[in-house]
Amino acid sequence: MEPKELFQVLAGGFSIAGVITLNISCFTMKRAGLWLSQKAFGIETNWGLNKSISDFWRTREFVDLKVKHRLYFQWSLATLFFALALISLLLIVFLP
Repeated sequence: MEPKELFQVLAGGFSIAGVITLNISCFTMKRAGLWLSQKAFGIETNWGLNKSISDFWRTREFVDLKVKHRLYFQWSLATLFFALALISLLLIVFLP
């Protein structure tokens, strides 16, 4: 396997791992009761990610400490995975 192919596989794997980590953080928010529904086109939906995260940042001092630390860890891990995917993509571009 050539280095470019290896970095392509790594970039894809890191991207998928980042998306899975963010999905797990959404389930953590739902379990903790922090998930808010949102209206879209007049219909009540359960897609309130932006509203839930903004409400979390407004009221984070009232959130359970264990849940708060778990969410911080999951968001940091997802950011790390996406950064590693970006580095892998940059290595694909600049490798000879």
